[in-house]
Amino acid sequence: VEVETITHDFTDPYGAPLLERRISEYRVGIFVSNAGFGMKGGFPAFSGDRYCDIISCHVSYPTLLLRRILFSQSKEDPLLIINVVTINVLAPTPFTAVYTATKAYLLSLFQSVEAEFSDRPYLWHNMLPGTTDTPFHVKQGVIPQAMVMKPEEVVRRSLDNIGKRIFIPN
Repeated sequence: VEVETITHDFTDPYGAPLLERRISEYRVGIFVSNAGFGMKGGFPAFSGDRYCDIISCHVSYPTLLLRRILFSQSKEDPLLIINVVTINVLAPTPFTAVYTATKAYLLSLFQSVEAEFSDRPYLWHNMLPGTTDTPFHVKQGVIPQAMVMKPEEVVRRSLDNIGKRIFIPN
């Protein structure tokens, strides 16, 4: 299996077409949508620019990348699509409202597009992890005390359940 990592700033509002062109050169077998960052605080706590960044990163880029990948695939090529969102999409989440709303958008998008492409050999897996021991929370000034899983365990459980369209590893 050949893997190439492409680094790109998903908050750059003008960079999506460049990244789309770049990935159109590849035949993709696995697409993992896991880009993102969190923002903990009351709704008025962040600037409009910061909200534009999170919407660009969580909504615009994944939407355009999914579109590009699906339309560059032949109808016969298998494709595994893993969409990592958050358990928070299942209920309103105060103090992370925009983060959670953007992740809920992704879950809805991926499920809707899955239905449109049901005639293709694509396997869709939406993972809704809970609190995971990564720098994600610390960068927001929060240190989780309970119900924390190691990233390796989250990934292992997810891969063990890859046939499930929606999976909650914790």
